[in-house]
Amino acid sequence: MSLDSITLYFVATMVAALLGAMLLFFGRQQHSAALNWWGTAYLVGAAAVALWSLASGALGEMLSLALNAVGFLACGMVWNAARIFHGTSTTAHQPCA
Repeated sequence: MSLDSITLYFVATMVAALLGAMLLFFGRQQHSAALNWWGTAYLVGAAAVALWSLASGALGEMLSLALNAVGFLACGMVWNAARIFHGTSTTAHQPCA
């Protein structure tokens, strides 16, 4: 049995968007910056995957690379949310030894 890649992308996008909406909802309810960052990151990632999967063939090379950059931005936002959740400063720079 083979799986349809378009269906897999669609389901992954919808799950990520739903998770992002729920995290934003609970983040606003609990006044949690980390949950707000996580929710926004999932929504940005879902939008990037949706645009990439829908229009990857029709888009030019540069726009496709921009969508990949948006996906990496979402990963950075998740990293920032994890640092906020653990109470670590997001702007602190450790000096090299």
